[in-house]
Amino acid sequence: MSKQTKVYVYIHTHWDREWYRTFQQYRLRLIEVIDLILDQFEKKELEYFTLDGQSIVIEDYLEVKPQNKEKLINYIKSGQLDIGPWMVLPDEFLVSGESLINNIILGHKISEKYGKTNKIGYIPDTFGHSIDMPMIFKQFNIDNSIMWRGVNTDNTEFNWYSMDRSYVKSYHIMKGYYTNIFEEEENYDLENKVKLLKEFLDEIKEKTTLDSILLPVGGDHRPPPINISSQLKLLNNAQTEYLFIQSNLSQFINNINSKNINEHVQKELRDCSKTYILPAVYSSRLYLKQYNAQLNNKINRIIEPLTCYCNSFKLDTFQLPDSDYLWKMLIINQPHDSICGCSIDEVHEEMVQRYDCLEQACNELINRSLFTLIKNIPEEKIAVFNSSNYPYTGPIEFTQINDTNHNLNTQIIEEFKDRHYRYYNDLKIQLPATIVKHQVNQLLWADNIPPYSVKIIDSIDIPNPVKIENNNLNNGLVELIIEEDSVKLKDLKNNCEYAGLNQIIHRLDSGDSYNFGPIKDNNPVKAKIIESNIVEDGPIKGTIEVLYEIEIPEKLNEDRQTPSTDTAKILFICDISLYANSKLLEFNIDWLNEAEDHILQVKFPTDNDVYSTLVENHFCALERSFDPNYNIYNHIPAEKLTEVATNTAPMQRFVQANNLAIFTEGLPEYEVFENNLYVTILRATGYLSRDFVSTRGAYAGPDLQVPGNQCMGFNSARYAIHPKVPLDNLYMLAERFMGCTQVFEGESTNTCSDKSLISWNNPNIIASTLKYDLCTGGIILRLLNLSSHPQQIKLSSDLNINTITEINALKEILSEPTENTTILLGPNELKGLLIKTI
Repeated sequence: MSKQTKVYVYIHTHWDREWYRTFQQYRLRLIEVIDLILDQFEKKELEYFTLDGQSIVIEDYLEVKPQNKEKLINYIKSGQLDIGPWMVLPDEFLVSGESLINNIILGHKISEKYGKTNKIGYIPDTFGHSIDMPMIFKQFNIDNSIMWRGVNTDNTEFNWYSMDRSYVKSYHIMKGYYTNIFEEEENYDLENKVKLLKEFLDEIKEKTTLDSILLPVGGDHRPPPINISSQLKLLNNAQTEYLFIQSNLSQFINNINSKNINEHVQKELRDCSKTYILPAVYSSRLYLKQYNAQLNNKINRIIEPLTCYCNSFKLDTFQLPDSDYLWKMLIINQPHDSICGCSIDEVHEEMVQRYDCLEQACNELINRSLFTLIKNIPEEKIAVFNSSNYPYTGPIEFTQINDTNHNLNTQIIEEFKDRHYRYYNDLKIQLPATIVKHQVNQLLWADNIPPYSVKIIDSIDIPNPVKIENNNLNNGLVELIIEEDSVKLKDLKNNCEYAGLNQIIHRLDSGDSYNFGPIKDNNPVKAKIIESNIVEDGPIKGTIEVLYEIEIPEKLNEDRQTPSTDTAKILFICDISLYANSKLLEFNIDWLNEAEDHILQVKFPTDNDVYSTLVENHFCALERSFDPNYNIYNHIPAEKLTEVATNTAPMQRFVQANNLAIFTEGLPEYEVFENNLYVTILRATGYLSRDFVSTRGAYAGPDLQVPGNQCMGFNSARYAIHPKVPLDNLYMLAERFMGCTQVFEGESTNTCSDKSLISWNNPNIIASTLKYDLCTGGIILRLLNLSSHPQQIKLSSDLNINTITEINALKEILSEPTENTTILLGPNELKGLLIKTI
């Protein structure tokens, strides 16, 4: 008699907090589902239930039904009800690495509050998987992952490695998480159910080396099936090949020994040959991605270092709060159907409101921090806080509200009369909002501001100032030239040219929020430059305002394959800026979108065909390979239930190919074709999902019209380019492009010395986060080795460092505290430190 294959059946719901209904509408469904779970627990019919790897659903439920708190806690503690480790299930590629870490930190905090955390790296519906996920999971003592989309491996089980060689044993639920065969309303008789399950499981069995199979039972917003225990008993009595066991995810994954796994994978998992990865979510509703990137940078790169500086140096009796509540406000907008932009309009309107509230909180915390610093800097002195781990030399923007002569080299940007000025207050000093009669926004030059430090700036000569020559911008390093439909950058030091830059390209798009829908024989339309004017003439900053114009179809006809005969003219106002002593060329572009069903990209030719790109991933610089001659138009339409591959891919803040680097603020989608890099600045479609998209052979969601996805009206984009640079310079330029300085004028009568919070001297090591920890009174510093070789740094500080302890993301101690400030990092390692000062 052959041995039975064990089938571990885990009962679950996949919970989209908001999607084709709003959060409040889905919450009523959540209450109904959890009530049914509790009822079946009490009846002993249901043994285990998985709440989708999320913990926020418990908070959502208990806000309405607090009377069931103790009951839920008991089931969570007993291991019957699994929550966490995530707060929400995010899209991996559209959020930062620190967002993913803080998501799991908050997921643990919520889970522990209500019992315990499920230590399963559960990512069942994310649209592809980052190579950095094993490294991230290891920060939380999670040694496994369970996933679906984007995986194409020989076996269902494999060891998945990050760049630092940390790995998790992984299981591919190859048939997806949605299985409704046990639902009563399906009316499967036992014989038919046995036949269907055998066909289903036989296919999985061919791909596994294990003696067991994981079977999900559940789906989107689904309650547990009625009488699941009874159904499994009937199945076990009706056949002998498979033994069905009701279990949880931990019981299954703990039976897998990673040493017995014979497949090893070190790559990102974005293969669409088996399942849809829905890559056009990278460009749906780009205004959400832009807002998310701006606020992520404010929290991680400005507020956390700024408040850490104020608290560590004890500059105020009031300790500034930690950033947990800010991260939570941000992460609530990061479930995959939310940040992907593939929900109904009402959902995304509510997201913008939540972002607005978060921005208010961020700005007020920055204001309060600056007020703390102002009280510690001599009056009439201008100081800069550098929140980066790189020294800063460059322009700073300062708003002057008095007539003090600072004797600094300045460039006036704009002047205002009778403007309301932001105010600071605390419990001791109340400063009401005042009307300032004369306000001047100006650029100053800061020289060599050390990392994580405050420094008073002095007047110095501006190196390589910007000048206007023949209506072009020139700073002695590079020259910007405006051409017919593009711009040219001359690298004067290396005697090379970058021509055809910043072409604005239009194509028709018959797709939806999930997939781009190219149309056969659709020729791209290129915008023309109709005017250019110098609007800022140096010496710190030079800006040319360039007006582009394009005439395109207003929309697609009802057949979704032909353009309307009516056309729309769109005017793009593009400010192109060059700063003193810099080769970075910045683009700020605004336009009113008056057309539907199209995609807009900016095109940047490089010196050769693009076979590979280097992009910022979460915690590594990732090299991707491309076929530069792959043309998606030659591969449509998609066959039924398949998705056509694309030459698009996601990035965090930069992509570099051949001789050119591109930096963006919340524009995560780039494309490769021939020798060109394209960055998407708009994708306008009016459907959540459609029954037919040329690149996808079935629905990806409900067929709903979402007019907001056309992104009509005002749109903007911000990006920059730079000649090719080494890896550490890419990260430095990304920091500066996103913004890493705060400028303020002192009001103290005391003298003070410039102070540095922390620094080191190895450009291969960057800080992923630097923040103050109110619980321990220490500094949390998370370091990343960009190099594939071991690296060493020596930390220095104007604080008296007492001890340094290695910790993980949960602040669990990994080493004995030491006074040694020399830190060793392995290749591509992410290392957390807790620094205690005297």
